[in-house]
Amino acid sequence: MQITETVSEGLHREFKVHIGRADLDARLTGRIEEMKSRIHLKGFRPGKAPVSFLKKSYGKSMMGEIVDEAVNESSKRALEENGLRAAFPPRVELGSDIDEVAQGKSDLEFTLAVDLMPEFEPAEISGLHVEKLVSQVTDKDVDDAVYRLGQQSRGYTPRDADEAAQNEDAVVIDFVGRVDGTEFDGGKAEDFNLVLGSGQLIPGFEDQLAGAKAGEERDVKVTFPADYPEPKLAGKEAVFSVTVKEVKKPEPVVVDDELAKKVGLDSLPILRERIRDQMKQDFAQASRMHLKRRILDALDETHSFPLPPAMVEAEFEGIWRAVQAELQR
Repeated sequence: MQITETVSEGLHREFKVHIGRADLDARLTGRIEEMKSRIHLKGFRPGKAPVSFLKKSYGKSMMGEIVDEAVNESSKRALEENGLRAAFPPRVELGSDIDEVAQGKSDLEFTLAVDLMPEFEPAEISGLHVEKLVSQVTDKDVDDAVYRLGQQSRGYTPRDADEAAQNEDAVVIDFVGRVDGTEFDGGKAEDFNLVLGSGQLIPGFEDQLAGAKAGEERDVKVTFPADYPEPKLAGKEAVFSVTVKEVKKPEPVVVDDELAKKVGLDSLPILRERIRDQMKQDFAQASRMHLKRRILDALDETHSFPLPPAMVEAEFEGIWRAVQAELQR
């Protein structure tokens, strides 16, 4: 096995690895010698089948395992002999036809690419100062949270036929959306329940239903946001043909024991205490996240060193996946 360093740039290294056919064949022969006593072939007693015959029968599949072992072995050796600490497992790029190698017709050649962990001196942190946020859950905070819960659980009653829809009313609608006159996937629904002002649909959609009455038809014109998750619709103008089937007004919000029972609790005081506890936990978690961010920022200001390219790329991919998931949600 020959390992030659071909690239040394900052925290990036590349090595060319060459393993001759004779070495690979010796590894294959050794593997077969170890296993032939357990191989049962018709016409041969256990352990008596010729190695040459076994190579023809099992050599290709075994060679795949040998190549994997050789790659792992060379990766470990390249790092240990050069005193390197890898930030990620080395990336392998084969330079040989694996079928040719498996058939013993070619040497094995491949390139190992590895990004390294940076070397740096930890800064003195005893003088670092960071801000920790603290908060108190007030009675008004709890009152507001209970009221919002009452809003979410309140019922709706039909408006009279001549009454128009207002903000916070619930409307039952059918709609069909079109872009450039053509319907698109996900742009059609029947008996869709929508609370005006909830922000449930595309910006501008709900505003254009204010004043509508049951039985009325309207064309709602909107523009999809530029960051809309579906690329084919992002930034496009669309027209929705909407039929308002029912308009319902919200019932008054009542904060009492019955509200607590709707969420599985016995009384309003218990509900208020549960909400207070949950808000305390939420505030404490937000404070911890803020403190962690400030600590990381303070450490960043006191250290300066290069970063492994693969680590930067992996971090970016993780953040971007989270962004896309949030946009989709």
